[in-house]
Amino acid sequence: MGNNTMNQERVHNAAEQHGYRTVRVLEHTGSTNDDARQVLTDPNPSVREQLGELSVFATDDQRAGHGRLDRAWVTPPGTALAATVVVRPHAGIGQGMAPENYHWLTLIMGLSVREVLRELGVDCDLKWPNDLIAGGKKCCGVLAQLILEPAGTNPAGTAATSMSVLVGAGINLNMLEEQLPTETATSTRVLLGHTVDTEQVLTHLLEVFARRYRAFCSAGGDPESPGGGEPFRRGSDRLLGGRYRASTRRRRIIPGDPTTTGLALYHRPVTLSRTSPPERTTHEIQGKTTTGRTNDRHHPNPPH
Repeated sequence: MGNNTMNQERVHNAAEQHGYRTVRVLEHTGSTNDDARQVLTDPNPSVREQLGELSVFATDDQRAGHGRLDRAWVTPPGTALAATVVVRPHAGIGQGMAPENYHWLTLIMGLSVREVLRELGVDCDLKWPNDLIAGGKKCCGVLAQLILEPAGTNPAGTAATSMSVLVGAGINLNMLEEQLPTETATSTRVLLGHTVDTEQVLTHLLEVFARRYRAFCSAGGDPESPGGGEPFRRGSDRLLGGRYRASTRRRRIIPGDPTTTGLALYHRPVTLSRTSPPERTTHEIQGKTTTGRTNDRHHPNPPH
């Protein structure tokens, strides 16, 4: 059983103020990403419409979490926050965002977590592409998945498919050092010397993510448009692994089987130039392999 450190009604009331439609705080679950995907792929459109443009599934007791490359991640109950934000741009102000720009949502989540943790007093930075590092160790991982909602019918009477995104974050909060899963992991408790309020971390994260997301949508979902880079400017100048020069000319989504409902987003929203070349590794997504550049050897992903 979980430690019941989060209250459904309080979280719902706080999240609702920032535009979240469905808010589910789960005492325990296998995976918040899986829970969200189940609703998002429901064949009944009225069920999906209840998600609105933003919704969230969260728990402090995730028992079958998975990160990039489907790595398993299990944490003691009550010690980590697992949260999945459902983003349906087509259902609100994000309608003008081109699908090829959806991968920016991963960076928006990473920077949102970074802002929240820094306000707690954790000196952390975003390690490309989706890890939060503090004291040289990983305290959070972010996983985004592109979901094709079941085909419906548009006003013209023809089939229409909507694309949405699940953006999950797994944050190590109140783990003792002996509870950490690997030597390369850390937690806010280890770093700060005291526990933090999981519910407050969640509600603040939802507020920050919604603010950054709406700022991005207000610029048409294009980081190169006037104001489009604003959601990334607060604290986005420090990415671990060297000095980088950013350009938004290259965008990439991992190719996947079109019959699947979920595709992992390979979020490389900027072209990176650095003094030493990053390593090349092979990633397997939905049974397919692709070779890319990454700096993600030493920090396995927290749960999503």
